[in-house]
Amino acid sequence: MPDKPDPMAIPETPGSKLLDVCDRLSEAEDFCRAIFMAAAGLGDSGNTAVFQSLADIAKAKIRRSITELYEIRDDAEYQPRS
Repeated sequence: MPDKPDPMAIPETPGSKLLDVCDRLSEAEDFCRAIFMAAAGLGDSGNTAVFQSLADIAKAKIRRSITELYEIRDDAEYQPRS
C-alpha cells in the first residue's frame, strides 16, 4: 500500500529544491576540504600536491555550481508571474 502524503507537510517549491541542492553541494565542498587536509598527511609532497590540486579543482567547480543555483533561484523569484 503506498504511503499517503502527510497533509501537514509543507510542499516543496522550486526554490526550496534549489536550496536542497545547494546544501548537498556544500556538503561535497566540505569533503573537498577534508580531502585537501588529509592529503597533507600522506608524507609524500608529490602525492600531497596532486590530491590537494584535485580537491581545489573540485571545490572550485562546486562553488561555481552553488553560485549559479543561487542566481537561478534569484532570477526565478523576480520573474513576473502571468
